[in-house]
Order: sequence, then structure tokens, then C-alpha cells
Amino acid sequence: MLVCLLPVQAISAEFGEKVRVGACPEFGISKSGSVYSGFAYDYLIEIQAYTGHRYTFVEGSPEELLEMLTEGTIDILPCVTVAEYEKWYDTYFNTAQRSADGAVVPQLCSSSLMKKFTAIYVSDSNTDSLCYNDMEAINKATIGYIADSEQKYFPNGTFIRGDIDDANYVAYSTETQMKADFEAGKIDAVVKECFFPWENESIIYQYDTKDCYFLTSGEDAALPRQLDVSVNSI
Repeated sequence: MLVCLLPVQAISAEFGEKVRVGACPEFGISKSGSVYSGFAYDYLIEIQAYTGHRYTFVEGSPEELLEMLTEGTIDILPCVTVAEYEKWYDTYFNTAQRSADGAVVPQLCSSSLMKKFTAIYVSDSNTDSLCYNDMEAINKATIGYIADSEQKYFPNGTFIRGDIDDANYVAYSTETQMKADFEAGKIDAVVKECFFPWENESIIYQYDTKDCYFLTSGEDAALPRQLDVSVNSI
């Protein structure tokens, strides 16, 4: 399977065109009330100064947004790693039916947006007892995680990182409850992806650090090149 990383070229899509963006926290865009925020959202606003894009944000789960991208009902997903693209390639992008229909394959841009990672976080008030990469202390800690991500964190029944799999991991059904227990000191730490930031927290362990990129539907051949030029200009 070939991962397509498009070269940067000064080829412009139409200035000011409408661009439909998949929005969910896993792809770096969150929403509180009617207000969007997050790393990818901030990046898109910076890009808008170069492209004049008029964004429509389409919300959904990661799986729903992937389906929309393959159907061409959204144009881009932000903050996708090469590993994620490879994982989704045969499941979503290059199925037998899509090949038979001659459907275009979504394409990764070539300019990295940032490093995407998963980490163990502690409250800033707890950094004296739990320090960065203190494996002995981390393995004695009680660490919360969101139950919906259990397969990601415990693919074989134990925590994915063998050097900290002796910790006491506690599943939560909601981020709100996990955050409340974290702030109340009922748990020592939490494991989550970098796109779910809270206030007054510090990283004590980081893993699965990879570059991430814009993923485009492939319907507009000029769009990924325009995004790359803009990213390199910021």
C-alpha cells in the first residue's frame, strides 16, 4: 500500500472557496456552545489569511467523519498521522467497491502541522510526587482513562506501554467525571491524547509521538497543495 504525500507546489485552488472541515476533538477541533477551538482550528484561521477559505465545520465521531471524507461530503480532516492513514486505507479509502466505482483516494498533505502524541498528565500541584519519566512512581499511581478508548490503551488486556503497565488504571464513562476526580485528587493522573487539554496540568510521560498532516478527500486536486503552501508560510 502506498502512502501518498503530495509535494509542495505553488498551485492554488480558487481563493476564497468554501471548504468543509471535519470537526471533533480527536482531529484537533473542539466545540463549547457555538464556539470552536483547538490546535487545528487555530491553524485553519491562520491559513485563512493566505487562502481566503470560508470554512464550514461538520461535526461527528472520527468514524462518521472518515465516512464523510470518503463520500466527498467533507473536504479535509486535520491532524492525521501516516500511521492512521495506513490503518484506514483499506478499511475506508481503497475498498473493492470504491475501486470498482473509480472513486478517488483521500490524500495526505506533505507539510507537518505538529507532533501528535498521547501522554500521562498530572495536576500541576502534584508534580513533586509524580515527576517526568519517574517510572517507579508512575507504576504506583492511579490513572484515569476514558472507557471508549480502552482498546487503544489496552489492546491486549494490559496497558500498551509495558514500562508503566503496573499502574492502577480506572475507566470513566465521561471526560467530565474523570476531570472532576482528577481535580479533586481522587486519581493521581490521567492518560489522554494531546488534543484534550485541561488547565493546570503537566505531562509526566509521553508516547506515540508522530507528525500529523491535513487529510483531503482528493476531490479537489489543488486543495492539498494550497494547504501545504500556506502551512509552510505560517
